[in-house]
Amino acid sequence: MNTLPLYGVEYILLEPIPDSLWQDEPLLIGLQLRNTGLTPWLISGYPVLVVVRWLDPQGVIVNETPWHPLPYPVPAGESITIELRIDQTPPPGEYVLTIELVEHQVAWFRDKGVQPFSHSIRIEPPCKPRITIINGNCIANDAVGTHVAAQIQALAEAGFRPLLLTEFVDERIPRALRRFMVTVNLEHILHPNAQTRRFAEHLHYSAVVIVNYSSYYKLAELIRHVQAPVLFDYHGITPPAIWGIGQPGYEDLVLGVAHRNLVQFADYAVAHSQYMVDELIATDLIAASRVSVQPYPALHNIGYGGEPNRQLQEQYGLVGKRVLLYVGRMARNKR
Repeated sequence: MNTLPLYGVEYILLEPIPDSLWQDEPLLIGLQLRNTGLTPWLISGYPVLVVVRWLDPQGVIVNETPWHPLPYPVPAGESITIELRIDQTPPPGEYVLTIELVEHQVAWFRDKGVQPFSHSIRIEPPCKPRITIINGNCIANDAVGTHVAAQIQALAEAGFRPLLLTEFVDERIPRALRRFMVTVNLEHILHPNAQTRRFAEHLHYSAVVIVNYSSYYKLAELIRHVQAPVLFDYHGITPPAIWGIGQPGYEDLVLGVAHRNLVQFADYAVAHSQYMVDELIATDLIAASRVSVQPYPALHNIGYGGEPNRQLQEQYGLVGKRVLLYVGRMARNKR
């Protein structure tokens, strides 16, 4: 005789949830849900949905996010891994964040004896300014992507409120950083809808805007519309002549060089070699006194790496030692 209940779920957090957030600090929750009941979780007909709510200390619902559909059905005994993004919090105070399931138009799991997941969170008033970072993408293990992720990490650890506006986010980037990244296009920000309005407002009210530029992308056009002080973070563009006419990517490089004049809308600029600094000054669109060299940092805690290979450590006598691996390429614009 099967003694399993009709409805059941086990909530497994993939990373801890913070005990405190500043107001409207984004939260990205990695969660594994295991179906411990007999009822399969469907995605059509009577779908099972994930509901996230904020409760006050008296248990009164003060905020509820849109219900999240599951990406695919989950039979009894099987599991599914999902991400829940929360971009808005209640006002400052003490709250309980709950996550629960509902079989649409049939039953709430809690009414069938399944307790929701709950976590107490204190919401603090924001005390540091907003900062917006703009880049065409953010890719793990890529030089510019790692640099952008480091910008976000440094700003968040210093207490600022960073937000990256980008056209693509690599899911390999740790959730602790990815929660500060949103994928949008130019129209989403210039003519925001209900879903993107808060991102446009973040840009509008930012104390500083950092525009990263290593090639041309449409979001870079936002630099023309920004009211806050702008820092143009220039990563250099491989000269098209080096790349070769007709080679894949050649036209992208030509476009990147042609739009390097976007620096004229910046208040200050940084570049990562003297060669790159000279390229910006040569545009005659920004004063030399407003451009400086900023070397790339050596990062050791950005969160990409796995456990070291013990066999390689022993083979090269590196057990217990720190190793800086430099991988470079011969290109005159990288000096």
